[in-house]
Amino acid sequence: MAEGFLSFPIKLLTKSKKFRAKGKAKTNESTPGVYEHIIARTLFFDEVFTQALKESIPQIVFLGAGYDSRGIRFKHLNNSTQIIELDMAATQNRKIKCLKKNKIKIPEYLTFTTIDFNNQSLESALTSAGYQKGKRTLFIWEGVCMYLEAQSVRDTLTFMLHYL
Repeated sequence: MAEGFLSFPIKLLTKSKKFRAKGKAKTNESTPGVYEHIIARTLFFDEVFTQALKESIPQIVFLGAGYDSRGIRFKHLNNSTQIIELDMAATQNRKIKCLKKNKIKIPEYLTFTTIDFNNQSLESALTSAGYQKGKRTLFIWEGVCMYLEAQSVRDTLTFMLHYL
């Protein structure tokens, strides 16, 4: 599914074992261990997400969802969980466009909504997406904080502390 988010030239390059190996080597050269870190982080969050689905947690919220595809990849495990993905408008619009272009059906339980964490209220964005305050919720906030202002991070953590 990830290939659906890549441009055509990059798709072609990723099919080359030589190109992938060189890319991995360059990445490890400039930031040692980051490749393994991303693999481990992805596997960890896959496990947390699938466990939440198995437990039928009512809501899962992705803060800064980017091109995350767990809501679709693990649809076979979802019995009743509402999934809300929040991100910048440009990212959400491109993601939806790529899914449609690749004929990937967006499940009814998956809601995309936009937010600029530095300038908008998390509560209002979630409320507009159907978030139900007080219901058990898993928040996934993966690889986002470093792009936000410190106050936005504090506000988001405060929201999760008080509105769960």
